Amino acid sequence: MSCHNLAVPAASVHRSARQRVASGAPGSKMALVASNLGVLLGDGAGGRILGLSVKARNHRVALRAGARVANPGTEVTPLLYVPPTVVIEPSVFAHLPAPTGEVSRVVPAGGGPAMLWGPGPAVESALKGELEPQGELEMPPETAHDVSTRRARFRAERSLLRRSGKRTDGVVSRTLNRPVSRVFSYLFLRAGLTAWHASVASLGIGLVCAYFTTQTSYLSMVIAGLLFQAASIFDGVDGEMARLTLRESKLGAKIDTMFDHMTYLACLAGFTIGWMAEGVGPVGVGLAVFAVVGVPLTLLHVLSFIRRYAPDASFVFLDTCVHRAARENDSPTLRLASSMFNLFRRDVFSAAFMLLTLSGSRELIVGLLVGGLVVSNLTLLLHRDRLVEAAASLHPAGARSALGPEPQSASGAASS
Repeated sequence: MSCHNLAVPAASVHRSARQRVASGAPGSKMALVASNLGVLLGDGAGGRILGLSVKARNHRVALRAGARVANPGTEVTPLLYVPPTVVIEPSVFAHLPAPTGEVSRVVPAGGGPAMLWGPGPAVESALKGELEPQGELEMPPETAHDVSTRRARFRAERSLLRRSGKRTDGVVSRTLNRPVSRVFSYLFLRAGLTAWHASVASLGIGLVCAYFTTQTSYLSMVIAGLLFQAASIFDGVDGEMARLTLRESKLGAKIDTMFDHMTYLACLAGFTIGWMAEGVGPVGVGLAVFAVVGVPLTLLHVLSFIRRYAPDASFVFLDTCVHRAARENDSPTLRLASSMFNLFRRDVFSAAFMLLTLSGSRELIVGLLVGGLVVSNLTLLLHRDRLVEAAASLHPAGARSALGPEPQSASGAASS
């Protein structure tokens, strides 16, 4: 048996001798640079957690944090040994104490199998039983998880799923969409599926929704509203799965955005076809033409801002910029735009669309859409300078690349 597959008992040191490492406690930790330390992963894949083996997940976490994944005998110092019965998160490195010449046990919050922390050679000696670790460190919650039993793995998965959302989630996403999307993320990952499958499922729901919008019955309208909301919920599944498996990528974000736009345009086309089939008056024709022409142009208008200033392809960045600009500038129109933009976030708009389909009035729905198009374009045209300032404070690198003084740099950013 390899030396780094040995179990490290957590209870062999009396509880009163333990050092407790509390987040933010003065002197209890140091700002460790993950690239200066190594991670030694115990033999064996361990159980599976959210679609990955424990060892594979810990390997990705270590690389994401910038740590070196060490092999036995490489004498990397300092070294964190992680057995296949513990899942670590990137935040664990920020809570490790300053390395000393001794080896310490490091246990997840609430106890469980122990990791080892200390000088590389000493850690390997402790794994061979040649050295007794001194003291025990208990990590804060949500830095490391015991996954030694089925019940412990379930608790760890629930903790990871609970934090799989995004900071930019709106109120509907937090209270309605995420609780449902996390269930599907869990099921998809357990089934061995990837974020790509979730993106395709979301697009499929959107296209089925588009079909029902072409129909003229009241029931078809209600079903379309429910499917549009379901597509919004599924829109969060691919991102959750990518974050849970540490597979986020710019390409994935672009594919997600492209599928969102395909859903919007397909539903708009289907909605217009269904409206024409019902029979529409002159006002309705005007609204329909405005919407059919305005939606693609507005998407392009917003996309040009996103590509120039945002860190990724998410359209939420513009919404964030509008709210930041409204807070920092005493402009009534910006404050009004900020309030209106809340209604046109994907999560809020989808829920509003679902509720409005109960009225059976296509005019009301298209009128809401046209109002959003007008607000979006006027905000970008009238307050662009303030939005750029807000974008610079949110993502300085993007603003520098877009507005840099050197023409060559600006052209390079535009071409990319």
